[in-house]
Amino acid sequence: MQAAAVEAWANPSSLHSWGLAAAELLERSRLRLADGLGADPRRLVLSSGGSEAIHLALLGSAARMEPGRLLLSTVEHPATQAAATQLQRQGWQLESLPVDRQGRLDPDDLARRLDPPTRMVSILWGQNEVGTLQSIEAIGRLCRAAGVLLHVDAVQVLGHLPIDLAHLPVDLLSVAAHKLQGPRGIGALALAEGVELSPLIGGGGQEGGRR
Repeated sequence: MQAAAVEAWANPSSLHSWGLAAAELLERSRLRLADGLGADPRRLVLSSGGSEAIHLALLGSAARMEPGRLLLSTVEHPATQAAATQLQRQGWQLESLPVDRQGRLDPDDLARRLDPPTRMVSILWGQNEVGTLQSIEAIGRLCRAAGVLLHVDAVQVLGHLPIDLAHLPVDLLSVAAHKLQGPRGIGALALAEGVELSPLIGGGGQEGGRR
């Protein structure tokens, strides 16, 4: 971080030499992160942390849909709950998925709730208080079969479980750096092929127009 502050401090969108140095470091970092996640670097949006990545996933996706139903587990992170509350004010229905005593979802119960008007599901992969891991592959297959968008909050599992988005049935995946000794204030949102977002704040054209 100290080296970047000295050598690559400029706006990476600028065309002067300082901006080009910043852009090179930024894109090399994006390539490394994407490789570690099995993601397409062109579909990796860098953010100010996990909370922004989660908001961008839910609000940015919802902006491209008609309001419908959003399913969340009852053990989601407060950032996800806050984004869901914003969608509720925009006409979305919010429905909570119950969990068992270990904090685990019942895939059969989820499957029964994926019929219209359900349009989106958001699931915390690794629960931040009790450590429960959800069966993301099974949940993802159900959502794909129903044509429902799936966002996964993977902030707690980054660096602890292998993540290979090339083989996971996940549409949006949020991560943050500080959970594995990276700098605070850095996160990312990975998008599956075909998934697009509307930016939460427009005008800058950053991150391929997504931020």
